Amino acid sequence: MKKKPTCSDVFKYICENLDKDIKSPYCLIIKKHLDDCPDCMTYLDGLKKIINLYRSYPDPVLSHNRKIALLKTLNLR
Repeated sequence: MKKKPTCSDVFKYICENLDKDIKSPYCLIIKKHLDDCPDCMTYLDGLKKIINLYRSYPDPVLSHNRKIALLKTLNLR
């Protein structure tokens, strides 16, 4: 079993596992930390709100040149 997580561990774990179905033993430890830590719960709630807000907007329409520039800026191309 891993050590008891710090708030920093929880933030990192949440960000790294946003898109996964998390049911590991360590996930249960993280959930326990969230139950006991209002700061981490506030962080998670804020993150959920941002994701839901992002999902509520339509995909942006970019010109080909703007899309290429964006991908280059993000180092994805």
